[in-house]
Amino acid sequence: MQNIEIAEDLVQETFLRLWQKRQQVPGSHNFPAYIFQIAYHLVIDWARKNQVHKRILQKAVINEQPSLMTECETEFDELTAIIVKNIKALPPAMQQAFLLHRTANLTYKEIASVMGITKKSVEKHISGALKRLRRELYKVDFL
Repeated sequence: MQNIEIAEDLVQETFLRLWQKRQQVPGSHNFPAYIFQIAYHLVIDWARKNQVHKRILQKAVINEQPSLMTECETEFDELTAIIVKNIKALPPAMQQAFLLHRTANLTYKEIASVMGITKKSVEKHISGALKRLRRELYKVDFL
């Protein structure tokens, strides 16, 4: 039953995102692929979040922690520190593009305009930043 509810939530979220970005939807020939991409990314995000939560719960049960909240806060603080440290270690342009995208929620086109570079360069900076962050998170077993 839980899997059906999760699937329904993800489908609902897919169409909510589609509605929110309806002005940016590509032509009808790419429409199914566009919806699939939205759903795919939502499922991946859900799986990552679920995996982190599952690991926290497993550690709490195995270690019989008196307070699950303390464990969650500790893991969250550790993860945040690792992410911040690695973002600060990025090259300046990559760091700026990444932060503008993730914290200011700017589009690649808007970032390109702000930084005075091409949209393709913004894509490369953000892609490179994500690869570096993923690599570092794998090293410390958070992904």
